Amino acid sequence: MEETQKKNYNVAWMMGHDIDDLEVCEDLNLDPSLAYTPQINKAATDAVYERNIQDGVRAGLSIEESTNQAKEARSNSHKLWSTLSKNKYA
Repeated sequence: MEETQKKNYNVAWMMGHDIDDLEVCEDLNLDPSLAYTPQINKAATDAVYERNIQDGVRAGLSIEESTNQAKEARSNSHKLWSTLSKNKYA
């Protein structure tokens, strides 16, 4: 029996990196059921947002500065996903 090919949706894969959706789930401690679905990107963006705040504070930024930088990165990530998905799945 032929194995069904799973379709990756993560932004890194869409940009040409060899990163499987399941690897993204493992790295960001996401529910593995998000792998191979478009919903992986929102969950990944939210997880990275939280990680960025923590990393910023550990690096010496105030919580406000760290949150503002994380918000900007999250906004850019959403824009990138929107652009890539329009081009790839249009």
